[in-house]
Amino acid sequence: MLMIVAPRWVWFQATLTYTGDGQSGWVPAPPSGRATGVYAHPSLWVVVGLAAVEIALLVARYCPGGRLRVPGDSTLLAVGSGLVFLLMVVDYLAVPSPWADAFTPFGPPDWGVKDYLDGAVFVMTRTHGATIALKVALASLAGAVASLVVTKLGAARPDAGPVLLPRPW
Repeated sequence: MLMIVAPRWVWFQATLTYTGDGQSGWVPAPPSGRATGVYAHPSLWVVVGLAAVEIALLVARYCPGGRLRVPGDSTLLAVGSGLVFLLMVVDYLAVPSPWADAFTPFGPPDWGVKDYLDGAVFVMTRTHGATIALKVALASLAGAVASLVVTKLGAARPDAGPVLLPRPW
């Protein structure tokens, strides 16, 4: 559920301070403000869609009676969680599109502080939304892989019954 909500939280914040006297004739114009994940990276809509499909698979898996269970759902959940995690990592590391031009006029994109001419300072940071979304994607991937391993180990030993421990007395 958090994977559907987290891309809509604020992920980035940028501030522009200008303390110059305007003598150079250069006026800074990079945008200031905050951006949500889906605004800065439209690819996060794919993450929202994949998360919705994963929730539907989990509901089908644990529906009473088991009539809605999808064959191979553990593998589908693991692959879906892997794609979600990959997209989250890429979008977490990428400079968001509204501010990419301000940070890349002379080289590859980077994060942090840019000092421009005539006393203009542009600062861009990630906010809690991006960090939480990345952690949720990692937890989803770990849970899906653990579920896949448990499912495959259980399928490998169909004759295995309950484990009975000897009594200590």
